[in-house]
Amino acid sequence: MYKSIALLFTIFVGVSTPFKYAAQTCPAPEDVSSKTMSLFEKATNKKKKKTNEERIEILREVVDRQNDFGAAYEALAGLLFKQAKKDREFSDECIAATANWVKLCGDQSEAHYILGALAFVSGDASSALSLSKLSYRKLTKKQKTRRYQRALSEKDVMS
Repeated sequence: MYKSIALLFTIFVGVSTPFKYAAQTCPAPEDVSSKTMSLFEKATNKKKKKTNEERIEILREVVDRQNDFGAAYEALAGLLFKQAKKDREFSDECIAATANWVKLCGDQSEAHYILGALAFVSGDASSALSLSKLSYRKLTKKQKTRRYQRALSEKDVMS
């Protein structure tokens, strides 16, 4: 039973992997200082040669300076999630950043995906499935079709 749930979740994760973390879906607050905005842009600009660890540190400073900066939490959650996949030490901070992102920016399918994936890694399969379903429901039909086709092509490559 658990193996079938794990297999279904793995297939679902392959189909519903979030696309990007650089393009923010939550606008910056109106009262952001120029220094805070400069730091945010420095952390999210892909042309800047920064490691994920450096970007995370900069984004931590941004949210410390301005705790209502939803786009900063979104970028921070995405980077922390990448790190959490390698090192589970980042999971708690990733969950907290994702919760702040949802609180400030409303329901986000990528946020549900992140929370679902972290729940699955921690062994909470039922929460993982319910969060992943929420993530999948928020996708457009075109996005669902594209992800399904990508998952099928990856399956062919793996066999």
